[in-house]
Amino acid sequence: MSDWKIDPTGVQGVLTSVQATQGELATVITEAGMNGVMAGVAWGGGITVGVSEALAGLLTEQQSNVTAVGNTVNASVAGVANAVYAYNNGQEQMALEFQGAIADGSDGDFSFFEQHGYQGDA
Repeated sequence: MSDWKIDPTGVQGVLTSVQATQGELATVITEAGMNGVMAGVAWGGGITVGVSEALAGLLTEQQSNVTAVGNTVNASVAGVANAVYAYNNGQEQMALEFQGAIADGSDGDFSFFEQHGYQGDA
């Protein structure tokens, strides 16, 4: 084993905090919320038409970035949790593979975690 020093309880605390923060963010950044913003800007008619068009373009452009950030957070949580579990069970190489798979999750591909992730006591 390497000289890694992993505190599983500390890691779990951080992962729980990350998931809670992501959950809070998900309640704020919703389609209904964005529609409300657009409606608020659009009320000005001709006066604010340029603003609403620019904002619509920006939101459309950034939608994939927001999705990628959410996917990366989910992949990071899964990757870290599984890496710690693997490491604590003497599977250092598998821990490294979980770390490496985190980057693949930004596009929503969680197949590595689904195939190799900890499935509970079976």
